Amino acid sequence: MPHIAKAIYPALANFFVVILVMGTSVGAVIGVDELTGTAINISTENYRWIEMFIVVAGLYVVLTLIASLSLALVGRWAFRVKAKVF
Repeated sequence: MPHIAKAIYPALANFFVVILVMGTSVGAVIGVDELTGTAINISTENYRWIEMFIVVAGLYVVLTLIASLSLALVGRWAFRVKAKVF
């Protein structure tokens, strides 16, 4: 079993990061006020669209980097997977 976990862990970690980012878009469909929806609401009040979406893009990049780094560290600790973060 450990050799199977070592082989599939990088793919599962990548899937988790993709679901983390895309999950916010799915949340908007069912009515949850997510990050992009909040940016749209704030932008309609102050008409600063470009600045707001630059901040949102930066937040998505930070969330993705944090998730990738933490999953790479867990993979190295638990399964001895040599995962690259960048």
